[in-house]
Amino acid sequence: MLLKHKAKRLLGRIRQKYFGPKIMRRLKSEGTALPRKRNALPVSKNTETLVYRLNATGSLFSAASELEGLLGSQYRKLIEGRRILIKYNLNTANPYPAAVDPQMLRTLTELLLKLGAAEVSAGDCCTISLLPTRSQVKKAGLPEAMQGGAKLICFDDQPWVTVPIEGDYLKSVTVPRAAMEAETIIALANLKTHCQAAYTGAIKLAVGFMHPLERIPLHRDHLQEKVAEINLAIPSDLYIIDARTAMISGGPDFGKSAAADTILVGDNPLAVDLEAYKLLYSLKAHNNCLDGFSGDPFSLTQLHHARDIGIGGKPWEGYRVKEWP
Repeated sequence: MLLKHKAKRLLGRIRQKYFGPKIMRRLKSEGTALPRKRNALPVSKNTETLVYRLNATGSLFSAASELEGLLGSQYRKLIEGRRILIKYNLNTANPYPAAVDPQMLRTLTELLLKLGAAEVSAGDCCTISLLPTRSQVKKAGLPEAMQGGAKLICFDDQPWVTVPIEGDYLKSVTVPRAAMEAETIIALANLKTHCQAAYTGAIKLAVGFMHPLERIPLHRDHLQEKVAEINLAIPSDLYIIDARTAMISGGPDFGKSAAADTILVGDNPLAVDLEAYKLLYSLKAHNNCLDGFSGDPFSLTQLHHARDIGIGGKPWEGYRVKEWP
């Protein structure tokens, strides 16, 4: 099944290159830009790194109330008066948790506007074999779900800029200009296993910022290290992992899922991913599908390389999980 799926995606990429959108024929950049600077983090009486954990048992409505309280209390400085981009997960239009839950995206948009955001847009660029992204956006039902609450942006329809970085494996990343111009970026990720990168969460969500033509060499070698290094070019300011349901085997497009009843929130992507990985590992162990996963999150190349190159912008060591409220 997996080999058949990979062959199908390869054929799709070949069709895209020769018969697909123009974006797959030539990489056109409007110039270069410096790496994006993250917003100043909320002022705190200490320098403790926190990952907030919300109990999301039951309806999305009940979880939304808790999420509103958390965002308004701890992260209002990233929201009030700002032009916000939500970077969501739409690798394919497959149902949640393979892709974003349209109702979760709508709920988050409404909360941000209620908390004083000047405007909210939401964007991604799907897998190259399914371009253009607007077809997947429509298939996923996002326009109907959003009902004008946020402007839906398809990155492959947008201008691009190239950002030089000092990675071990990547020396530049070409990203959407619209993302670089956002005042606040909120990463809305799902919790999933991944057939190539093993795990996908807060850090790997940044792949959706990368120009489709650059994703081809991305997957040739050192994929997990390169995934981490994309975040040197375009880090988000706040990370939310919608782990109400997690994909615990297969992935990212299809696989076995299990209820996790959790939403994780934090401003340090490595800390958020460490906690998400632990949650995923416990679900995999409970369902007898460890598939080589280790109890040590840093056994995953993606996470230990992110640690080594300083992804997150502040210490992750000793991060603390805080139940909210």
